[in-house]
Amino acid sequence: DIHTDDPERYEQVCEHARGGLGRVVRAVDKRLGRTVAVKELLPRAANGSTAANEARFLREALITARLEHPGIVPVHEAGRWPSGDPYYVMKLVEGRTLKELINGSSTLRDRLALLPHVIAVADAVGYAHSQGVIHRDLKPSNVIVGEFGETIVVDWGLARDTRRDVPDVPEELMIATGSGVSTVSGKVVGTPAYMSPEQARGELVDERADVYAIGAVLYELLAGAPPHHDDTPQATLERVIAGPPRPICNVAHVPGEL
Repeated sequence: DIHTDDPERYEQVCEHARGGLGRVVRAVDKRLGRTVAVKELLPRAANGSTAANEARFLREALITARLEHPGIVPVHEAGRWPSGDPYYVMKLVEGRTLKELINGSSTLRDRLALLPHVIAVADAVGYAHSQGVIHRDLKPSNVIVGEFGETIVVDWGLARDTRRDVPDVPEELMIATGSGVSTVSGKVVGTPAYMSPEQARGELVDERADVYAIGAVLYELLAGAPPHHDDTPQATLERVIAGPPRPICNVAHVPGEL
């Protein structure tokens, strides 16, 4: 069981981010005198029952906590407030998403300067795979690039722990949310534009699905747009299942090595 901590330890400053399941609050850890990020479960999360959402939330905290790598946000603390609501405390990660940086780069030359961040993502995900964890929702908006060039892979809420030392959550509860990218089936996990075909079909996936997603991120960096995209998630899924995207050499003049 996760213990109850002193609610006065963390002085909340402001909301930093919000998703379908929880919110991240910038706070000051008064015991250690540092700024941190406190993630809390929203009382009425968008998907699933309260019990299922809490199971997902705790699972995300436990999986993330055991992934100790410079490219993954460290978890400092996990507990419950006196109300019983779960929370966990992470390093506060600030910066711009790789998606923002790609969109803000008007030329291939500008985007190629972002290539080291894709390599850093591959390093972080390779480490996660060595620990039996598959991310399942890799995309440029889940990569934060910090002020000093650090690259952090975030949002492990849909991760699968193949070693099962953290309790899994039924697949039908694992649904990615977000404007224009939500999945259309309870059996489909992730974000359609970056999914491998087997993931889009709702099959149980392994590490290769993450490798495909990194390839899709690289494709977007080179082409300026994801390999598969359409007006709706369902249409995008159908494109993924139908066949490979346009060859990158038909979309942009990229170095042969890439």
